[in-house]
Formats: sequence, structure tokens, C-alpha cells
Amino acid sequence: MRVRSNESPTTKWWTLGAVCVATFMLLLDITVVNTALPSIARDLHASFNDLQWVIDAYTLALAAVVLIVGAVGIIWLLIYVIKQITHPKKKEK
Repeated sequence: MRVRSNESPTTKWWTLGAVCVATFMLLLDITVVNTALPSIARDLHASFNDLQWVIDAYTLALAAVVLIVGAVGIIWLLIYVIKQITHPKKKEK
């Protein structure tokens, strides 16, 4: 079954590119924290368990922020769509 879409193929590629860049940035962010772990352990005299807490807490906080921002984005999109439906722009002649 083939789904028809009004979007151009270019729009789909831009969307895929944006998702790939966002995923890459999240992975890069976690990698930076993992790279900094030896310095954190040395400066704060942290044990291995303490370092595990650092990684877990950072990852959990980052995931919470991503979920909240995604939910806010969906709400803004719904508000935009509702405004477009209830108050459509009039075409100029």
C-alpha cells in the first residue's frame, strides 16, 4: 500500500537530515560527558559508583528536557493548525 503525500521529496530529505543532525548532537553530548569522566573522578575524588550516577543523572536530565521540548513543540503545532483552520487567510485578488 502506497501512501500519497502532498510534500515534495525535498521536504522529506530535509526532515530526515534534521532528525539525523539532532540525533548526532545528542550522541555527541553524551560522548563529551563520558570523555570528561576521568577529569571529574580526579577533581572530585569520585568513585566508580559516583561516576555511574553522573552518567545516569545527566542522561536522565537530557531525556527529560528532550521530552518536554518535544511536547511543547507538538502543542505549538496544534495551536498553529487550529488557528489556521478557524481563521484561514483570505486569498488576495
